[in-house]
Amino acid sequence: MFYSGSVLGKPATWFPYGEAGFKELREKERFYRDVTPYIAELEQLGEKLVFFRPPRWGKTLFCRTLEQYYCVKGDRSLFEGLYMGKEENQTAEMGKHLVLFLDFSIEVSGTALDVKKTLYDKINDSIITFNKRYKDVLETPVPIDENALRSFRYAKEAADASGYPLYVIIDEYDRFANKLLVENRDTYDEMVSRKGDKGAKVDSVLRSVLETLKEINPSRSFITGIMPLAMADASGYNVAKDVTHKKKINDVMGLRKEDVTECLEALYGDDFSKVGEHLSLLEDHCNSHRMVAGGTPLFNPQLSYGYMEQLADGENPGSEGLLDSNLQVSHNMFDLLLENAKTPGLMDRLIAGEAIPMPRLQVRFGVRELLNSMNIESEEFVLSVMLSHGMVTWTEDTENRSVVIPNKLVLTQFFDRLKRQM
Repeated sequence: MFYSGSVLGKPATWFPYGEAGFKELREKERFYRDVTPYIAELEQLGEKLVFFRPPRWGKTLFCRTLEQYYCVKGDRSLFEGLYMGKEENQTAEMGKHLVLFLDFSIEVSGTALDVKKTLYDKINDSIITFNKRYKDVLETPVPIDENALRSFRYAKEAADASGYPLYVIIDEYDRFANKLLVENRDTYDEMVSRKGDKGAKVDSVLRSVLETLKEINPSRSFITGIMPLAMADASGYNVAKDVTHKKKINDVMGLRKEDVTECLEALYGDDFSKVGEHLSLLEDHCNSHRMVAGGTPLFNPQLSYGYMEQLADGENPGSEGLLDSNLQVSHNMFDLLLENAKTPGLMDRLIAGEAIPMPRLQVRFGVRELLNSMNIESEEFVLSVMLSHGMVTWTEDTENRSVVIPNKLVLTQFFDRLKRQM
C-alpha cells in the first residue's frame, strides 16, 4: 500500500485539487466522481443549455467530460469503469460531434479595446486548437480572422462541410465580466451590455459573441458561469434554456457524503475513528450546499479535495486548512451587496442562524437591476445573488422555501467581519 507522510493510503496527488482536466484525471487514475449519468439527463433537458454554479464547484471538469464524450475524436477508454463506459448506457450522440471548447477566463487589464482583443485572441486560439484536433476531418482548416466572430462563423461552416454537427461549449462565460463589474464598471458596460451607443468605442463584445452563437445555431451548446448577471445584460442568446435549478441534476457538481467517505476510507482504510473525525469536520465546514430546495446536501469539492490532499501529505490541517484564497470574485460581489443593499437586519438574521423565507427565486437580472434601489431593498433579490455565489443555500424544507448560511466555513469567509461589528 502506498505510504505518504504518516498516512497509509492514497498519495496526495490522487485528490484532484485544482485539477479540471477529465482526460488528465482519468489517465493518471486520480479520484473522479462519476457524474456521467447526468449526460443523458442533460440531453433530455434540451439542446442549448445554460448552467450556473458558485466558483470552485467543478464546472470546467464537467465541461471537459462533455467534450470527451461528444467529440468524434474523443478517447473512449477514458470512460472505462464509468456509467457511460457501458454501451447500454451510452446515448446515440456519443462521439458524433465536432466540439469547439471556449474558455472566457481572461485578464481584464487595460481599456475595453484591450479586453476585447484579449477575448478575441482567446477565441481564435481555441479555433486553432479545433483545426489541429480535426485536421483529418475538416475539408479545409477554419480561416483565422482578426475579428474572432468571423472565425466563429467559419468554424460552423467548416463543421457543416465535414458532415458532423457542431457542439459549442463555453466555460466561465462571465468570469471576465464579474471582474470588470467590480474593478471597472464603465468597461463592463462597454464589454457586456452596451449596444450601438453613439460614441461608444466598442460594441458589447459578450453580446456580439452570444448573438453570433445564436446566428450560427450549433447542434448543441452548453454554457457555464457563476450567475445570470452578464447573460441578462448581454441578452444575445435568448434561445438557451437555464437548467441551473432542475432537481434531477442538483448534484451534477459537488461531492455527496458517500463520495467524501470513499475518499477518506481510501486514506485510512478501516480506521473508522479517523474517517469519522475528518468526515465530521468536513460536514461542519464544507457540507450542506443545496442547489435546489430539498436537494441533496453537497460538499464544496475543491475545498474538500484540498483538505484531504493535506491529510495524504501527513499533515493535520484542521479547519484552518480549508480556507480558499481563490474566491475573490465572490468576495467582491459580497462587498458590492454590503455597499448597496438596503435590507436592515438581513445579515444579522443570517449570522444568527435564521432560515430566511424566499418563496420566489430571482433567476434573471443584470447590473442595472443589481444596482437598482428597489431591488436592493428586496431581501429576495439580495438572497438570490448570494445564492448564486454559495453564500447562502436552500434548506431541506421544500414546502417553506428558505435559505440559510450553509456551514461554518462560509460563515468564516464572508460573515466574520460583520460578526465582529455586531
